[in-house]
Amino acid sequence: MRGINKVIKLQFLWVTVFFLGVIIDVIYQIIGENDLSSVLPSLMQYFTRICIPVSLIILLVHCSLLVITPFHLFVYYHVWIKHIFATLKKCAQSPHSFKYIGSWVLSTFFNEYFDTLILNSFCEQEVSGKDIPENQPVFIRRTHLTEKDYWPHWTFAIMLLFNKVTIRRSHAAYEVRFCLEVDLRNQSYGIYNTEGKKFLNNTFLNNEFRRQCIEEAERIENFLKSGPPHKLVIDAKKMPLRWASGGVLPIVYLEGRYWYVLYFRDAEPIGLNMANGASDAPEEFKDLRSLIYREFSEELVLLSREPHVGDVLPVTHRVVQFPDPLPQYIYPKIMKKEFAKPHRQLRREHDDMTIELGDGPIIKPVRTPFEVEITYYDANLRDTSSMTIENVIFNINPTEFGIEVLSVSYFNMKEEEYLMDGEISGRGPALIRRPVMLVSCDYLQEVYNEMGSLGTDMEERPHMNCKDLGEIPFGEYKIYDRDIEFRKRRLTLLQRTAETKNSAEAKRYQGWLNKYEPLFTAIRELSCDITSKDHSPLTVLLPATWKTIETICYYNLLDNLPKPK
Repeated sequence: MRGINKVIKLQFLWVTVFFLGVIIDVIYQIIGENDLSSVLPSLMQYFTRICIPVSLIILLVHCSLLVITPFHLFVYYHVWIKHIFATLKKCAQSPHSFKYIGSWVLSTFFNEYFDTLILNSFCEQEVSGKDIPENQPVFIRRTHLTEKDYWPHWTFAIMLLFNKVTIRRSHAAYEVRFCLEVDLRNQSYGIYNTEGKKFLNNTFLNNEFRRQCIEEAERIENFLKSGPPHKLVIDAKKMPLRWASGGVLPIVYLEGRYWYVLYFRDAEPIGLNMANGASDAPEEFKDLRSLIYREFSEELVLLSREPHVGDVLPVTHRVVQFPDPLPQYIYPKIMKKEFAKPHRQLRREHDDMTIELGDGPIIKPVRTPFEVEITYYDANLRDTSSMTIENVIFNINPTEFGIEVLSVSYFNMKEEEYLMDGEISGRGPALIRRPVMLVSCDYLQEVYNEMGSLGTDMEERPHMNCKDLGEIPFGEYKIYDRDIEFRKRRLTLLQRTAETKNSAEAKRYQGWLNKYEPLFTAIRELSCDITSKDHSPLTVLLPATWKTIETICYYNLLDNLPKPK
């Protein structure tokens, strides 16, 4: 909506200037040095016959264009960049005299580095397949990220940092603290779907860059676990970092023990992940709490009991509550349980499951020595403000161009309650239906204490920078996979009609069941240890997951958690 509002303001300014210009011109041509009273009739006649009709025509044309499409986006990307800029680049590279003219125009009116990235990000049909229509850029200006209706398969609004990011170490009250400083000012570009992530990989992640990213990741890890220096600067000019991504690493207290709540991710890289995701609004760039609370509220579903296919009795979604003052942007949605309603609606439509909404346990943050300070321009683009969020863990992963900011939080769970995935795919829409897995916090702490790591480093794509835990003994994990039965039920319904039989949702469900149902069935029936040899990739920890848990283990952040009776 902000982009549309800017167009409206531009139209208003244009029409106002036209009115003033015409009026001044009329006065100058008709009055000249004569007395106003002698030419007033001619002035009124000129104004009504010419000025008003022309102004109304201009306004009508602009309003029509506004209804049809955000015309400024089409002009900027498909005319200014794809044709004018591309032609000038060719002129600048030619051996003729046009070379100097083209180079001068490029340096005067364009930012050649970033405009080239925009131009190269246009996805042609043979490259993008079915994921994105032909002839659309995936690397765009930050101010255009929120135009959801214009961009195909819009999924998120991620800005890219091309400046310097700093980590500072300080000592206070016998405690070492770390502050990640992120400056959003003058960062003007971003991506809006997974094709944008692929574009970053294809553009920057060559063999030499991959080696530099791995070295940079090691430098960051060593800084967070060693002594001086007190400042680490990460230059993102040639290694852009995505902003913002975040969420919650939930910990539940169940059966007298604490457990990490993880999700089985079936998209590359495949493995165990957390309840995290990307920003989808400019407010989440600045106030990370909005992003963190939203992602958690959308993805974690705590039910009053285990659901079954064919249930006739309703089940209660016990919506987890936040104790802290909520950000103004997200407060109404949290209080009205808005994030739980789309999931409830799809469960009713797709699974014939009746869900009632109720209040659940209070989730509390774990105290950490990490914080993030974000600096940004105010709405007037002149004044500067900053915001600091404490008690988080930040992970910088250069090989994925990512900065993750996670809140580690815990709540109590009853034995009869059941966990399910609440994430929804925008294409359909459809339920993602990831199995939920609990892994013992004590077990992972023991593994880390013994090895100084949570497993073996994986260096080959697509699992580059992941870790293989190797083994999770029986009794140190719990799996909530009832959604396998609901997935099969939904697939059966989709296959009954010709319209949905070959839909993307049906193909996705069928592919998942063929590949992963035997894996989860075997573990459930055998009640066995999970090993990388027999049950991969259930032992694979994704980068943000193992980095967050290793940080928890290194600083013993769970030592002071309460032990409810």
